Amino acid sequence: MTSKVKPLKIYTRTELRSLKEKKQQEMINTDIDRFVAMAHANIIKHAENSDNNTFNKSVREIYSPCRDDFIIENKQTIIKRLTEYFPDVFIQIKTFGNLNNTMVDIDGLEESLKSLINNKLNQTYIVVDWCEDK
Repeated sequence: MTSKVKPLKIYTRTELRSLKEKKQQEMINTDIDRFVAMAHANIIKHAENSDNNTFNKSVREIYSPCRDDFIIENKQTIIKRLTEYFPDVFIQIKTFGNLNNTMVDIDGLEESLKSLINNKLNQTYIVVDWCEDK
């Protein structure tokens, strides 16, 4: 009986130094893939069951293990991947905060106004619009 031992890989110094970063990037890509898959399923479900041609949902409701800051940091990659599945729709990831008891889009706010917002209450949403007039 022969054992099937996986052959050992040879690593250079450079490869060894980059292993941790490579592993971290793989974990980030896995989380992005999971979020995109869940967002895709949510968007399709909304399109099948609603007359509203705009999907707007908190990222926490889509895939709770992903934190808002993770989504914000990887916003461009997420939008790019979703655009591969929905090529002619308008996709945004927006962060809303509470300013004087009103939820406002803080992405476009001046820095002086951002300091008035309690960041602990911020919520990040994904907005997908497939209206004909866009």
